[in-house]
Amino acid sequence: MNVFALGIGGTGAKCVEALIHLHASGLITDQAGKAVRLGTFLVEPDQQSTLLARAQIAIDRYSKLRDQLGNVTDGYAASDIDHYGSWSPLAGSTPGISLEQVFSKAVLRNQSSGLAALFDCLFSPDEQTAELDVGFRGRPPIGSAVMSRINLSQDDVTGAWDKLLGAIRTAAGSGAPPIIHLFGSVFGGTGASGVPTLGQMLKTWLQDQGFSNVRVHASLLLPYFDFDGQGDSETGIHAEARNFQLNTDAALQYLSNN
Repeated sequence: MNVFALGIGGTGAKCVEALIHLHASGLITDQAGKAVRLGTFLVEPDQQSTLLARAQIAIDRYSKLRDQLGNVTDGYAASDIDHYGSWSPLAGSTPGISLEQVFSKAVLRNQSSGLAALFDCLFSPDEQTAELDVGFRGRPPIGSAVMSRINLSQDDVTGAWDKLLGAIRTAAGSGAPPIIHLFGSVFGGTGASGVPTLGQMLKTWLQDQGFSNVRVHASLLLPYFDFDGQGDSETGIHAEARNFQLNTDAALQYLSNN
């Protein structure tokens, strides 16, 4: 059986790193106790993230371990991991890109004043101009808007997404139905926006492909850490631990209703 694990944001990367260790210990198995074929995919706008790097190191080390063991092991590290890469929803963008640049607000003003006005209603001036290289700053609406630009149904999907969807398509057509499992936080920016947005996109894509037997699961982590310090007038918008509970309440209400 194939399990495709998508780690979204820093928390998602931490979960994938832990999953690698569980898989190496022989604990990721199907109902018959046989090791599953694990595929990994990481979503992170901050390509300098330490947590992203740790997950990638764990995947690389597992692959080297498998090269040394070959097929001589029965339980420990019993199957390969297929890593389909990491994807940034800001891939190809210029350094320091902001939300108003992502959606070309200047063009919207000239060509569709109504959409420009809606953009101003949905996002504050600070949210529109904040640089997004380091992530979505604890603001799920920003992440949802940026991630929703990808269309999985288009024929020109390339790179890591093309590899992942191709592998899901192959697995869905043979053997036991695969499982897609998304990991992310429910209180931050990238995970809180990416899990529901990308999860729904994948479910729509599966329906369009006719793969009704593929299950999409998710693990959403509640606030599990805190930090001191507040921003000042020079900081701009940023994640604040004092907002974690409020973000969690809003996210759970949204997920419950939708």
